[in-house]
Amino acid sequence: MIVDLNNSTYQVRDSGGLRRHDFGQVAHFSRLASVSKPTDLNDFVRRHNGLTITEDDDSYHVYTDPFRTVPAFIVRNRAGGVSLFTEFEDVYDAPNVDMAIDPAGFWEILLFESGLWDRTLYENVKQLPGAACLTIGKADGRLDMRRYWDFCIGQDDSIQDDATAIDGLFERLGAIVDRLDTQGHYVLGLSGGLDSRLMLALLSERIEKSRVKLFTYGSDPSMLEYGLAQTVAQVLGFEPPEFHRLDQEVYRRGITCLPRLSGGQIGAHHSHMYDYFVTHQDHLQGYSNLSTYYSDALLGWDTWLPKQANRLEDCAYSRALQSIDDLAPDVRETIESDIGQTLAGYDHAANYSSIDEYKYVVERNQKFHLYLAYLQGNVVPTVPLLADCDLLEYCMSIPLRLRTQKRLVDGLLKKHYPQVALGSVRSLSSRHFRAGPHGAGEDTGFREWFAFKVLNRLNSLLRVMTNGRAQLRNTYLTEEHDRLLCRYFREDLADARRIFVTQGALSGAQAEAHCGVPVRNQGGPKLGLIGLASLIDEANALKPATVQGAHRS
Repeated sequence: MIVDLNNSTYQVRDSGGLRRHDFGQVAHFSRLASVSKPTDLNDFVRRHNGLTITEDDDSYHVYTDPFRTVPAFIVRNRAGGVSLFTEFEDVYDAPNVDMAIDPAGFWEILLFESGLWDRTLYENVKQLPGAACLTIGKADGRLDMRRYWDFCIGQDDSIQDDATAIDGLFERLGAIVDRLDTQGHYVLGLSGGLDSRLMLALLSERIEKSRVKLFTYGSDPSMLEYGLAQTVAQVLGFEPPEFHRLDQEVYRRGITCLPRLSGGQIGAHHSHMYDYFVTHQDHLQGYSNLSTYYSDALLGWDTWLPKQANRLEDCAYSRALQSIDDLAPDVRETIESDIGQTLAGYDHAANYSSIDEYKYVVERNQKFHLYLAYLQGNVVPTVPLLADCDLLEYCMSIPLRLRTQKRLVDGLLKKHYPQVALGSVRSLSSRHFRAGPHGAGEDTGFREWFAFKVLNRLNSLLRVMTNGRAQLRNTYLTEEHDRLLCRYFREDLADARRIFVTQGALSGAQAEAHCGVPVRNQGGPKLGLIGLASLIDEANALKPATVQGAHRS
């Protein structure tokens, strides 16, 4: 969608496939077929997925929903005109726009895989985070951003045990799935984890099984996760999932499209589902993709005990920034300011286990998972099932001891769908491995944890000894980024290093640190760097020396 917001002119030049719902001075843009009339504006924009634009005598106001299910990018051109874009690709074609690289935006993408708060890769392109209100002055075009909702939800003391929490979650998830058209056709990505099998179990009771197509992606059909997905499908009575192999061509396609589609904020290493939809688009006519994105945030993947009394400087963003040497002082100060704005709403009294969990719920998932869902929706109609404010408020109110490390989904499956619960069908969830040998879960004990760790260590050693040319296949990993990077993308990575140094984005030492052959599981982000470098090179063709000053000279 492209909207011009200049002085007294409010013009939608291109709807981009979004539906417009008009309610007097309130216009709502979404992929929803129907929207109820707002009574309270703040409540409306919080509970209706999409973009809402209102107008008064002095200003325009642009609202995103808490999940940012429809992204919004604000661009000011050289003449001072302000336009809103939902597709970043349209920004490149917009006339009279200076696409100078923002050094702070570049470093935020390098460190965090997205720009924080309103920052992007480009100085003159700003983005809206989730639950944001952007006010645009008609007289002077002044931009003012705030959050209209801070996500700080308190604990519900009436939820005292697992049974109560699980019953409430089951009721709300069921209500969401009940809203689906039973005559529709749906496609669902099914992994060996628990979230997608929970969604499939809910669907199995409501949608005719012949109307659901399943797929699994991975580096090789021999991977353990594909076997688990086949077992889950069989137990629930569905046809086996189609396997989408993630080879070098998938990531090559990702390098050429995903960074440009997202302004550098979605790297090629996240190509898996997008590539499946693009390459199978003809076979998915009439299907809707049921996305389970945001499940990690809701169900407690980043919830840890005991609760931490964090300061801003304790968050992962600050720690990553502190690890970088030779950064220009003004760039460092700008990023510190963005971290502060992003996490300004954090309240230790709210029901989060840490400032990093707050970050994961209010910022990271919107800029990554929900943005991916939106891009996938441009290929195959996509329903972000779990982007539901009532569900968010409920899950975040559950006491931490009941929500920690996603024990909710374990208990829900055991109670309502024991045939696919842990103990019946094992899981390869990453939480089982990162929790350590004694916290790995009832189906992933010390032996599995040890085998996984040994394989990782052996591959790290082999990468050092053979300069990345020899790798053992790890059947525990869905994607083997490191092996593919070292085998097929070494020259691309070397070109990326050259581009970053030539354009002044990285010093020689920084480029060596970020663009060298990875020692331990860093292949994914380095594939992302290759795509980012192509954008930097393209921007330099438009405006030479665009990133000078990103590091100390």
